[in-house]
Amino acid sequence: MRGLICFVLIAGIVQAETKNTSAATPAISPPPGIYGGTLYVTLTDSTPDAVIHFTIDGTAPNESSPVYTEHILIPSTTKIRAMATAPGYSSSKEFAGNYDIESLAKLLGGG
Repeated sequence: MRGLICFVLIAGIVQAETKNTSAATPAISPPPGIYGGTLYVTLTDSTPDAVIHFTIDGTAPNESSPVYTEHILIPSTTKIRAMATAPGYSSSKEFAGNYDIESLAKLLGGG
């Protein structure tokens, strides 16, 4: 019985220590910037079993925000904000990036 109590205490300490560690901040590709047309954006996270929540309307993401499952179509100027959650970790820091979609003619100085 003493061994079981010791195991439970150690497991509780490990879980408490892990919960103080944040999930990794989501990474985004391609990087935010100015683009000459529609593009697809991919979100990834290096934390095991991470779930990425994101918004494209400028609001802060939270655990109720949509879950990222596939690339995001960016047809016009958009601000993407994302955060990750994972079992045993606190929520990640937020990623925010602006994608400015301009006409190619305007980018080349003709429009």
